[in-house]
Amino acid sequence: MSRHGGIPSQPGGRVAQLRVEFDSTFSRLPVASTDDLTDVLALRIGDEPCLLRLSEIAEVIAHPVLTGVPTVVPALVGITVGRGSPVAAYDLGLLLGRAAVVPRWLVLAAAEPGVAIVFEHFDGYRQTSLGPNGSAQLVEMTTLIGAITRLSPSRSSNQENP
Repeated sequence: MSRHGGIPSQPGGRVAQLRVEFDSTFSRLPVASTDDLTDVLALRIGDEPCLLRLSEIAEVIAHPVLTGVPTVVPALVGITVGRGSPVAAYDLGLLLGRAAVVPRWLVLAAAEPGVAIVFEHFDGYRQTSLGPNGSAQLVEMTTLIGAITRLSPSRSSNQENP
């Protein structure tokens, strides 16, 4: 026996077996995952969980400073500054046909730099398998931007006349 920790100085038995198993892990190719994992942000609207693809998000801001603006669009809660430019902030709850939310978190849309959504409950980052049909909890940013465009007459007319 060695003096350090009771491990035999002559490899044999269990120690030799562990050494062989350890060394063999470096000679095998890594096993490819059969699941396609997607990076998502998990959040809740009321008690209902929602997921946003991380790839569709440019930035996440805690406790955004919003300035209210006069509007006929109930989902438009105000404007803020995101990445040095003015950004219109929309209530995710109202966009999804649910109750209004307290704007504790703001997410800037990557595809539409002037658009952000606000929500109250942020549950964290996850990797999840969405499967071939997606997930019922997944909220597509393109769908939200389409809803915002339909709600905001001035946005839709600006996009038609560049």
